[in-house]
Amino acid sequence: MTSFRFLLTADDREFSDRQLDWDPKSGRWLLSRREYGSVTWDLDLVPSSDDISELANFFRLDESLAVDVVVCTAPDGLAALHLAGNANPTIQVEVCPACGRHWNVIRLVNGEWLRYGMTCDLGLNWGVPVVSS
Repeated sequence: MTSFRFLLTADDREFSDRQLDWDPKSGRWLLSRREYGSVTWDLDLVPSSDDISELANFFRLDESLAVDVVVCTAPDGLAALHLAGNANPTIQVEVCPACGRHWNVIRLVNGEWLRYGMTCDLGLNWGVPVVSS
């Protein structure tokens, strides 16, 4: 089972942390959020169309793509949709080669490839430069 966590912008006055998680069991993106000052998360909520639009923008998808398509498409599928619409793709997705439990999304940002996603120990890589081997 592979997962991916997408951090939403925290411009909400009520919630300090908001994120979308790809849930392979349900085959859809689910919203989690935490109120300011709270340690408790609200989990497995239905994301708003604005949340899904933010996800679509992260994957650099065509704005005409329906929200109901994006909400039910895994990270590799979103990358494939990006690839289909771009002669020079700037998004790559891989299953973690070390553990196979999570997706890594690699984006070209200002001429540099950056890695986004969880780490094998459930930490986050969010905009970490990709080091060539």
